[in-house]
Amino acid sequence: MSTASLRLDTTASFGLLAASAAVAIALGAAVIATNVERTCTLRESIGTGLCTPPAPGGSAEVDQLRARIARNPGDATAYTELALSDRSAQRDKLIDTASQLAPREPNLLLHRAAAAFDRRDWQAAVPPLIELADARDVPIAVKSLAYLVGQGQAPLLEPHLTPGSRWLQRMLAQMRETGTPFRDALPLVVRALQLGVLDSETVGGYVRDLKAQGSWADAYALWLSLHGREQPLLFNGSFDHAFEIDGFDWEIPGSAPARRAGAVVERRRTEERGSVLDVQFTGRAIELPVVRQYLFIAPGRYRLKGEYMARQFRSEAGLRWAVHCASTSIAPGSELIDTGGLWRRFDVEFSVPADCGMVASLQLETASATEAALGARGHVSFDAFELERTGL
Repeated sequence: MSTASLRLDTTASFGLLAASAAVAIALGAAVIATNVERTCTLRESIGTGLCTPPAPGGSAEVDQLRARIARNPGDATAYTELALSDRSAQRDKLIDTASQLAPREPNLLLHRAAAAFDRRDWQAAVPPLIELADARDVPIAVKSLAYLVGQGQAPLLEPHLTPGSRWLQRMLAQMRETGTPFRDALPLVVRALQLGVLDSETVGGYVRDLKAQGSWADAYALWLSLHGREQPLLFNGSFDHAFEIDGFDWEIPGSAPARRAGAVVERRRTEERGSVLDVQFTGRAIELPVVRQYLFIAPGRYRLKGEYMARQFRSEAGLRWAVHCASTSIAPGSELIDTGGLWRRFDVEFSVPADCGMVASLQLETASATEAALGARGHVSFDAFELERTGL
């Protein structure tokens, strides 16, 4: 279908924007092309009131529109109708005039975007698509922006990130819905965070999604954009800050309500030490791991140091901090038992093998796997963690 015959509806619009083979291949069956010459549903759906002569594109309609323009040369609606109906050599001139009179008219914006797609002129396609996606939330415009990002054209979109703009959130939602790789959109997300277009809570949700997809490098890059480029190997090691569970901070994986959980975990403030990690064991079965932090970590040798205090802690084999790759434990850790309410130091040395991947997890678990089913009782608190690299 050529861009010379443009009448669009919300679901059929993609037939026009898919005029280039690249777009058709990329978004294909998502939107079915129809005879766009015979419909003005899009205009009705967005309330522009431009419909509808009885025979769109017919000579009677063209004559009627020309008569309206003769009576009122500033009739933007009539110019727009005529530009989209005329088949003569004057069509391009009419479209230019209509665009000057009604620069935000959606059908004209779609015409400009479609013509730019035909030429593979991505820079010209972006402004009308941004307008349609931001001001009107036109689905095909949102999908087309996502397509351009996937084609490596994110830098063309960046100048259109302004406070209050909504097109980026809509485009990212579209990418999330369709499972489109998020990586190419990361520069836009980082810039949007800097400009205040996206807030940290929203970006944290994207970090969570990337982790769930196994896109660890992208997730960590986005996490660093929230917290600065330099971060310790172990985040929030003194538990001074509230946990950001969507990122690379401490997580409490347990799903049971606190009243039924075998281990109730909280960040608790004490007079003598400030905030600590506190775990109360209730005697019920313990869901493992009790606490976890994902580490973006390179192969090499490491030492984990920290302090803990256990009081009235009854457990057969005690607890341990273990480090795990995707499928194997690489640091079973030392057993942590009752300390009579006194703080003691502990340390764990371990090596991360080259085949571990980019991420390992540090997690608190029972020293005996069977004891998780039996449960334990008492309180155990942790503080002052440090993770350092000791060698290759």
